[in-house]
Amino acid sequence: MNWHKSLSKLSFFTFIIIAAGSFLFPQLAQAKNFKTEFISLELPVGWDCAKEEIDYVCQPNNLAQRSEVIVTVIVKNVNATDDTYDKYQAVLNEPREMRDLLGNTYKSEVKYVRFKEIRKKQWIDSLQFGSEIPGFYTRYVASIEGKIAGLVSYSIAESVYAKWAPILDKMLDSLELRYDPKAFNDAMNATPASLLGRRSKTAGRFAPQGGEMPAKKRAGEKTDLGTVAGIIILLGGIGFFLWKKKQNQG
Repeated sequence: MNWHKSLSKLSFFTFIIIAAGSFLFPQLAQAKNFKTEFISLELPVGWDCAKEEIDYVCQPNNLAQRSEVIVTVIVKNVNATDDTYDKYQAVLNEPREMRDLLGNTYKSEVKYVRFKEIRKKQWIDSLQFGSEIPGFYTRYVASIEGKIAGLVSYSIAESVYAKWAPILDKMLDSLELRYDPKAFNDAMNATPASLLGRRSKTAGRFAPQGGEMPAKKRAGEKTDLGTVAGIIILLGGIGFFLWKKKQNQG
């Protein structure tokens, strides 16, 4: 047997495999499909979603990036009073009374609220600044299909907005909302009454529950800096600002 020829052939085929792999692997390392009974979208490369109470939280697998960006997906049964496009517009057009890490109040900025067609379906689309956590942009897209309403939002730190916004805008352009009567009967009857009435599931991981606070403090109430510092937990370990839930207490 001519070992030189055999090795030469082996080297040639190895080269072909490596070359093919270098072409194919980038194709395989594309957006990952996230799909439930009612909603689907294409996640960025290196992202995953985990189910929580009524929502899904989607994050980069890279722990260092988790302080920069987060995506939440909520699907619920339609409430005739709260789940209308007019109501969504009204809620999203209203700046929110917020509180920063030091307890100072400020109002969020509404950049725009408009209709957007995504895959031949109308969605309410809004970009806001500081509406979930100070220093973060949040984009909301919400729609209704049959007896269900869906909301997908992303929050991006201002310092890395230019990095993540094109990626997550592309993700939102892949959105699909579907109504499945059987799945609805099985899974949707226990969900909350309003899609945007408490639209801060994102904020629950960064800011006080609901993302809002009363405009005025109670008489004699002081900002507890120790508490403020204490609510920034797991910053080094998982890269998230997790704030304690203090919303809706009056």
